Amino acid sequence: MIPLYFIDQIRQLDSLAEKKLGVSGLVLMENAAANFTRMIISAAGLHKERDRIAIICGKGNNGGDGFAAARHFVNAGFQVKVLSLFEPKDCSADCRTNYAIAESMAKEKLPLAIKVYTSKKDFKFIAECNVIIDAMLGSGFTGELKSPFVEVISYLNNADAIKIAVDVPSGLYADTGYGEIVFRADYTVTLGDLKAGLFFGNAIDYCGLVLKAGIGIDAMPTPLPPVDTFLIEAADAFNNLPVKQRSINKYSSGKLLTIAGSLEFPGAALLAAEAAFRVGTGASRLAFPKSIAQLAHQHYPDLVVELYDDDGKPYLTPKAIEQLAGSVHASRLIAFGSGIGRHPETVEAVAHFLETFPGVNAVIDADAIHAIAQKGYDSFDLRDKVFTPHLGEFSALIGVPSQEIKKDMLAYGLSFVRDTESYLVLKGPRTIIFTPYEEIFINTTGNPGMAKFGSGDVLTGVLAGMMSQSILVTEALLAGVYIHSLTGDILAEEYTEYGFVASDLVKGIPSAIKFLRNKFDPIVKE
Repeated sequence: MIPLYFIDQIRQLDSLAEKKLGVSGLVLMENAAANFTRMIISAAGLHKERDRIAIICGKGNNGGDGFAAARHFVNAGFQVKVLSLFEPKDCSADCRTNYAIAESMAKEKLPLAIKVYTSKKDFKFIAECNVIIDAMLGSGFTGELKSPFVEVISYLNNADAIKIAVDVPSGLYADTGYGEIVFRADYTVTLGDLKAGLFFGNAIDYCGLVLKAGIGIDAMPTPLPPVDTFLIEAADAFNNLPVKQRSINKYSSGKLLTIAGSLEFPGAALLAAEAAFRVGTGASRLAFPKSIAQLAHQHYPDLVVELYDDDGKPYLTPKAIEQLAGSVHASRLIAFGSGIGRHPETVEAVAHFLETFPGVNAVIDADAIHAIAQKGYDSFDLRDKVFTPHLGEFSALIGVPSQEIKKDMLAYGLSFVRDTESYLVLKGPRTIIFTPYEEIFINTTGNPGMAKFGSGDVLTGVLAGMMSQSILVTEALLAGVYIHSLTGDILAEEYTEYGFVASDLVKGIPSAIKFLRNKFDPIVKE
């Protein structure tokens, strides 16, 4: 997995470089600019005969990186125009130094021009440039975006050009992944270490391809700040796959009971239960209303279905929880909630389940989350439970508007797992795992084609299936979340993100597991 850092940690690293090694901020800026320039020329395929560079500079260190980069682009043979949003006297010391060097180069008739922004008419100065580099605000930005940044970013986002951000797209909070008006980059070259906020929230709409450029202190012989936030990699999923011993049987390879489905939403139950089989669970049973049994048997004959007597009510009731007590105790894990509906009796059934089986291991999804939200999550002992809400369900669960959660998603997620001592798998374009040990894992797979009904039910089955075969919850979640979305990526390659549905995800799970095995275990011959 790849460690991610927050701004306070980044500042600690910079401070260590200055105090331990005597590396000045100006040297760090020079290293950053040189590495940024080399990396982006290569990654974006820039060519000095074709591309004209516009660099928009602020007054702080990010602006200083931009002024220094202008010099390196000129040295590489490019024509460069720098639009400074501030006069030199208003810039920080290191920024002002690089401003002065660039200004001197411009006076020597080199292919570099500098202009100080005064109004929107100055956009004509960079109108012919087909590459725009954002060096306005960087990672230190907090607060409200004001003039001239609002009008400048709005103009740049509408420009027909390759767009590149230095360190962090301007307007984005580097810790929270949130911003209201943000520079929309095709590439973000982050400097030093990877910032957490580049990989979740609405940052994924603004950062484009994220690259990492060193600042010359990679070999610094000092301990790094402790890290508890990570990106999940393919190797993490492979390494945490349940081991299949030759001597196993169907009961030793996972005992899972899925309590799901109703007349309203039978498909959700079937998707979840089938997905658990597809990740290797051996003894997987679906608890389903008796009055609609034919819906389960008709579509998924491979499932073992345990029918509960619903008295003609095709949904979960407290009476059904009593009937299922023996099966709950006999199972290693319960997958609970997909498609059970929101009938008042079902809300009571969810409460009855949690009160009757407080210590049972469970993945709690969808309508079961809704029921807990109705009762108040602090009404129950939720230790070690795994919750899998999307943002709207999480909002209802904790009683905070979705828009507020978006502004600091990690803080709200951590607060919930601290309060409940549970695990939280917050579904979204970048699904995030929060553990009761205050670890955060951000998924790196998935695509817009997964934003369809049923995808979340498949994830419930995948996670429950993985957990039923593993004694380590976090490891099972890492593998399950990654494989679920990797399946979507493989399907998108074949069908595009328009053309696959949740049932395709279920069927595609083995292909994702096979992909990982072939990638990391060449001994395995498929």
